[in-house]
Amino acid sequence: MLVFSDLEDQSRIWEETKDLFASDFLHHNNLTEYNDEIYLDALDDIQEHTGSMFDNNGIFLNASGGTGKSFVLNILLDSVRSQGKIVLAVASSGIAATALHGGRTAHNMFKIPLMEYNEIRPCGIKKTSELAKLLKITSLIVWDEVVMANKNTLTALDITLRDVLENDKFMGGIVFVCAGDFRQILPVIRGG
Repeated sequence: MLVFSDLEDQSRIWEETKDLFASDFLHHNNLTEYNDEIYLDALDDIQEHTGSMFDNNGIFLNASGGTGKSFVLNILLDSVRSQGKIVLAVASSGIAATALHGGRTAHNMFKIPLMEYNEIRPCGIKKTSELAKLLKITSLIVWDEVVMANKNTLTALDITLRDVLENDKFMGGIVFVCAGDFRQILPVIRGG
């Protein structure tokens, strides 16, 4: 809301929601009651994250499973689309993609090739394709359950978007919001 909407009464919204924003700080400091220091920590965190959105177009929403990440992503998708902007919604699996409004799998949407563990190849998007034309007018990409994807798939997408969009910023300059929960990923033991 702070980035994509024009909030008229930020003070009122803060007063109504400050306990929600500060709840993580309360928990991490092993406190049972809110105080001014906890609220200041929450405000600093908001400022840090919203400020970095304008300098760096990559945003990661990290929250425990079942806390409403998909709900928040759908609100974001609908809000940006209501402004007439193009938004692409993808997920690492077909099941997760069905939870997003207009969602598809990332591999399907971006033509991400299957790769070996340590291999990085660009996606199969040609600069003259219809998908490239769509990407050039895209304002936002949302990728849910990103922690299920091999890091090389993100690198491949980044390399491809920089090339197709002729923009050397992260993800070709498109605002990139991803979400996931690292606690839901099992550790991998090589050779195990």
